[in-house]
Amino acid sequence: MDKTTDLSTTEALFNDLLNRTGSIVPTTPQRMARVSREKTAQAEIEPVLSIVEAAKACGISRHQIDNAINGGELAFYSFGDRRKVKLSDLKRWLESKRTKIGIYN
Repeated sequence: MDKTTDLSTTEALFNDLLNRTGSIVPTTPQRMARVSREKTAQAEIEPVLSIVEAAKACGISRHQIDNAINGGELAFYSFGDRRKVKLSDLKRWLESKRTKIGIYN
């Protein structure tokens, strides 16, 4: 049997990961300036996912993510004994695994 993946669930998970932000309510001009700097810093840093989070987001096993990393297909960051994957790299790798059969519009 072929296992089908609900792409809308995966897309919703990716969007949720992309939109992770804290809600800070500025009250003074100094605090507003600080919030503006924090938002700029947040915009520059892309979310990174653990191997388990990346596998869950793609709907595959963590072993497949590990194999992609070990095979040089997927870039990662190393934090001690932890490995993290950048969200855009994960999307690019996942898209490279896409197979088209037949005619698509």
